Amino acid sequence: MGTDKQLFLVAQLDPAEDDPDRDALYDLGVIATAMQLLKLPDGTVRVLVEGAQRARLVSLEDADGYQQAEVELSARRADGSTYSLEMHLTPVSGATRPGHWIAILRDVSDRKAHLEALQHQAQHDALTGLPNRVLLHERIEQGIVATRRHGEQFALLFLDLDGFKEINDAFGHYTGDLLLRQVGLRLRAHLGPGDTIARLGGDEFAIMLTGARDAPRFCAELLAALRRQFVIERHELVVGASIGIAYCPAHGADPTTLMRRADVAMYAAKAAHTGTMVYEPRHDVHSPARMQLVNELRCSIDDAHLTLHYQPEIDLATGRVVRMEALLRWNRADGSQLLPDEFLPLVAASETIDRISRWVLDAAIRDCCEWQDVGADVGVSVNVSPHNLRDDQLATIVDGALRRHGLAARLLTIEITESGVLGDAVMAAGTFQALREIGVGLSIDDFGTGYSSLVHLKHLPFTELKIDRTFTNELLANEHDAAIVRSTIDLGHELKRTIVAEGVESREVLDRLRQYRCDLAQGYFISRPLEKTALRQWLRDPPVFSVART
Repeated sequence: MGTDKQLFLVAQLDPAEDDPDRDALYDLGVIATAMQLLKLPDGTVRVLVEGAQRARLVSLEDADGYQQAEVELSARRADGSTYSLEMHLTPVSGATRPGHWIAILRDVSDRKAHLEALQHQAQHDALTGLPNRVLLHERIEQGIVATRRHGEQFALLFLDLDGFKEINDAFGHYTGDLLLRQVGLRLRAHLGPGDTIARLGGDEFAIMLTGARDAPRFCAELLAALRRQFVIERHELVVGASIGIAYCPAHGADPTTLMRRADVAMYAAKAAHTGTMVYEPRHDVHSPARMQLVNELRCSIDDAHLTLHYQPEIDLATGRVVRMEALLRWNRADGSQLLPDEFLPLVAASETIDRISRWVLDAAIRDCCEWQDVGADVGVSVNVSPHNLRDDQLATIVDGALRRHGLAARLLTIEITESGVLGDAVMAAGTFQALREIGVGLSIDDFGTGYSSLVHLKHLPFTELKIDRTFTNELLANEHDAAIVRSTIDLGHELKRTIVAEGVESREVLDRLRQYRCDLAQGYFISRPLEKTALRQWLRDPPVFSVART
């Protein structure tokens, strides 16, 4: 920052000031800024400063007499450019009134520019140039005030990119930073003049949507925009996003509450794979109702409250059932039954999920042994959570359960979602290797939803891939989904992996998968999930779905 430019001027009062017909006492030409000392009709003295925009009056006198004055204004140079001028005026007393005035003028443009740069730095993200959390907080406060005055609500959106971590890991942080900049630009292009977009850190963004805008429709536009390819240093990259919506004042009347609830809704959207979610109290793990549900679940991890249903998987080469996927159900005390997506997210990162996983593992292995006893050579697959992958005792627990019930390891498959594996690939590799040494199968579930590729997974010792139902459902109607399914099967076979297709709901889809040489299939066309009693009946005379592949 340069040194402030300072100029001292001394203005001697003219004896003619007592002339009632004269108002202007002195003209002081200061760096092309016109200033006049004026005597007003009431006898007070003012300084009139004609700056770049308008004239300003600065009081030089209060009830006790003449006083110092200080003002900062925008002034104009001789070449027409403007600058910031700081002016101090000090009266020097005469016998009855000031004999003269001392004006100290400083050009403070450099200092102001430096301060403005510091303020911008404090309120904006260095990577993208977007407002940061601090400025967003201020804008939300302003929006809340406007809401109270005018009664109009606004929406706060929290957006988290899906698949960004994998891109960062695969292509490096420099490419990731370039992608974040382009994402910021693409999102900002959809904003209106009163909207605010901020980067909160990492791959999280927030948008304050003002006016009578349809927030869910706006979110759909953002998701569609993000699905278009980003070209970064000759790499064609695709990311998805999950967006949470909170409304003011419906979901909060202060910035902290609104931001927390938009964040909660965003994680609910990510867990449900819906893209967008409006906040509801049931999403909030800290709400009284949610805490009560968690406490009830912690006391329900036993055979009386938890139960397993099983969905058959068939070998497409023979049409015969070869395995059952264990699907958890919670029978609550009030008689209701909850599916895993309705209660497992409540405890996804706690010791409770470990207790539930151990119960499921033990119950599934015990049931599989019963199938063997009645002559059904059918295996079982069990889902584990990403949290379980961080348990270095998982392989020991699995081995102990197999030995306790006397089940051959080849009949057990452990399933983990693609996103769960990619969340901690290093830990996953160690856990997978320990499980493979036992002899159990390892399946990557929901493949295709984690925005990865087999290239990212090839170092993991998994034995099969399960193609997500979102691709299988559109297999016949969408040529792009058909191409994805076909190429996944081909590449998986090149890597000597078994391929399983989920969500098979028609004979036509089953036949098409057979044409693509898919290995296993499951879905409602084959069978809905069955509870234990119904499963025993089904296994007595299981259907055979066609035979040889074409």
